[in-house]
Amino acid sequence: MKQKNLLVKTTLLSYVNCEENGVIEVQPLYNELKRGETLTQSEVAVSYRGRVHVNANGDIAIKPYNERKRKRSVKLYCSEHCTIRMHADGRVTEHWKFEFVANAALLAKMRQRELNKVNMFYHKLAEVTPFIVPEC
Repeated sequence: MKQKNLLVKTTLLSYVNCEENGVIEVQPLYNELKRGETLTQSEVAVSYRGRVHVNANGDIAIKPYNERKRKRSVKLYCSEHCTIRMHADGRVTEHWKFEFVANAALLAKMRQRELNKVNMFYHKLAEVTPFIVPEC
């Protein structure tokens, strides 16, 4: 996914203040923008999530995160209380979620009943090629 540009392309001579607590402030030395122009396309302040890289010689590079770069997990199976997911690194996880149940014996019985369905899913998955997985 392409990063949306929120700034007007321009070059500003600026003053950079790097503090010990990690705060880096960039301020223009003088306003190079013509009357009526703004640096942001929306004419209001914008925020970026990103990484700041400061070299020993004072060069600073600020790069926005690519928010869509991380691969999401894929749901392989879900039941009333259990969700099985496959992650980009090949891990398979089971997540069990129960509402508050006062009786532990009832909770164990509910889990045991669904555990049989979960085990049946794993048996069926073993029979299918690894690239074809059912989605919830």
